[in-house]
Order: sequence, then structure tokens, then C-alpha cells
Amino acid sequence: MLLLVGPTGTIGRPLTQLLAAAGVPARGLVRDARKADGLARRGITPVLGAVEDAAALRAALDGVQRVFLLTPPGAQAMLDQQRTVVDAARAAGVAHIVKLSSIGADEAPTGARIIDAHRAVERHIERSGMAWTFLRPHWFMDNELGQAPSIAQAGVLHAPD
Repeated sequence: MLLLVGPTGTIGRPLTQLLAAAGVPARGLVRDARKADGLARRGITPVLGAVEDAAALRAALDGVQRVFLLTPPGAQAMLDQQRTVVDAARAAGVAHIVKLSSIGADEAPTGARIIDAHRAVERHIERSGMAWTFLRPHWFMDNELGQAPSIAQAGVLHAPD
């Protein structure tokens, strides 16, 4: 059984479709009950709850061997939430974590908060004793689409910090 933390976002939603198509038994930890039905229609068992809800997280991890870790952006929130999941996964006996990370997370601290937060989570996972896979994409064009109004108005593309 695989637990997908972050199953309803830009990356999680298509991942749930791929997992279901491949016949991978999976659960998705979802905060919003309105999104749980869509998750179930895609073939993923929804578990209603939040990372911050220890009981919901324990229930979601029950019998899970692998975790795919996605959380909303924001350096400090991501750091806190992902460390919480890693600690709960280790306590639940999870064997393997796949973390969507960032380019540069395997290098010395950069001063870019989000990259350094990914680095800190990776180090936390490495120390956990679980097997791990880090995916380190560079940049998603969807990020540009979210900035389209400010780019059009100010003529400036802002890099993440």
C-alpha cells in the first residue's frame, strides 16, 4: 500500500491517475471532504485528515509500505509538515519514502528558503533509516501561469526565495 500525501494538487492529481491505471493500491490523505469523492473516482482510497492531525495521519499510514510526499508550497510550512510525515512514517514502519524535492537540494545551503527547506527535509529522511528516493525537478511551467497577471502588469518574473 502506498500513501500519497498531497493527492489533489497539480502534481498529485495526475499521479493518482497514473497509480490507479497501474493498479497500485494507494490511499490519499486529503483535507477537503469535497475532494475525497474525486479521489475515490480516480481509484485512490481517500483518508480525510491533515498532516497536523496525528490520529488521521496514523490511520492513513496503517499498513502502508511506501509514501509519496507532497505538501503545499511555503518553506516553513513544508518543512514542518514533511518532517511530521517522516516521523510518523518511521513510527508506522514505512519502508520507503519518495519526496518531490528541488534542484539544488543536494548542494550546500543556497540562501533560497524553499531549496534549503527541501534540503533539510531530505537530510531528515536520510537520517530516518527508511529507504528513500528524491525527485529534484528544476521548475514547472505551471508556476509561470500562476504569475501571469503580475508578469503582465509589472513586466517582472519573480524567482522563488
